[in-house]
Amino acid sequence: MRVKRMAVAAILLLGSICVLLGQTDQAKKYIKNDQAMIANASKDGQTIGVLGKGTELVVLEETPTMAKIQVTAWVLKSEITPLRPLRALHLAVKTRAEADSIMAVLRAGGDFIQLAQRKSILANAAKGGDLGYFNTGDFDPKIEAAISSLEINELSGIIETSFGYNIFKRIQ
Repeated sequence: MRVKRMAVAAILLLGSICVLLGQTDQAKKYIKNDQAMIANASKDGQTIGVLGKGTELVVLEETPTMAKIQVTAWVLKSEITPLRPLRALHLAVKTRAEADSIMAVLRAGGDFIQLAQRKSILANAAKGGDLGYFNTGDFDPKIEAAISSLEINELSGIIETSFGYNIFKRIQ
């Protein structure tokens, strides 16, 4: 009985090794046409990019008509987002006077999240103005410059944009 279990375990282990070894060569695929569109969802996804002929990839998952892939490619370093994303709170109002009033409250120790919930005209006001995590290139350069120049927990000045007067607090 014990020998039989050991034999079965050895066969399973050997089979697993063979499958893994076979997959390393068989899993590599290449784009065969001049280009292939990349979609962000398997069914009716938005086109988000193009792969050129010969691009190396590995098929991770398949449906009858699509394949989820991992791409091996070279890109310019300047095209890659930073490894550490930014995170900030954002509050926007329509008038400079209102922004000045809010800034005075914040500098006196007011709670940014509560003020954003009560005063901000943005959709993220309900979340206390939290922008979530983002990388350079995700927002208007004027806004990104203001946020990235801040230290953690530091407030920006009042920044005028086409949609109002903005105040940011960097939280990461």
